[in-house]
Amino acid sequence: MGKRRARRQFNDDFKRRVVAETYAAGTSVSVVARRHDINADLLFRWRDDPRYAFQEQSFLPVELSTVDEACT
Repeated sequence: MGKRRARRQFNDDFKRRVVAETYAAGTSVSVVARRHDINADLLFRWRDDPRYAFQEQSFLPVELSTVDEACT
């Protein structure tokens, strides 16, 4: 019998960073997976997981209003 590899654990920051790499223009998921020595199927699972989803930074409109002293 062959030796089994120890199961590797990846932290959430690493997963988010690798998933973000897959969304770069002209980048292949399998190339990114090979670069980080992980299985492409695992990387596709991370892409589907909302915890590691790639989100571009966006800003939401905010309206500020003064507080009326009569309300407090």
